[in-house]
Amino acid sequence: MYCDRFTRNAVILLILMILLIILSFGPYVGGEMKGTVESVKEKIPAAGGQEGMTSFPAVNTLGASGEFVCFTLAGMVSGFIIGYYWSSVFGREDDV
Repeated sequence: MYCDRFTRNAVILLILMILLIILSFGPYVGGEMKGTVESVKEKIPAAGGQEGMTSFPAVNTLGASGEFVCFTLAGMVSGFIIGYYWSSVFGREDDV
């Protein structure tokens, strides 16, 4: 069966993303993974012998879902930037 480059690359990326999700689910269920805010708030102040401080203001303003919203927005912005420049960076000479 023949499929073009775009379809082949999309299927490969889809399979890799599914594998990444499946493989990262194990430590999450086992309780070994913490959020980035919790791990940083525990490690950094203890190492420096100082009291911890609050996170970036936008994360605290949005409450419990602030971290997820900020990471999602950052991912969307970077995705748009990468998508805009994709063909100029990764394109081939015969595609032009």
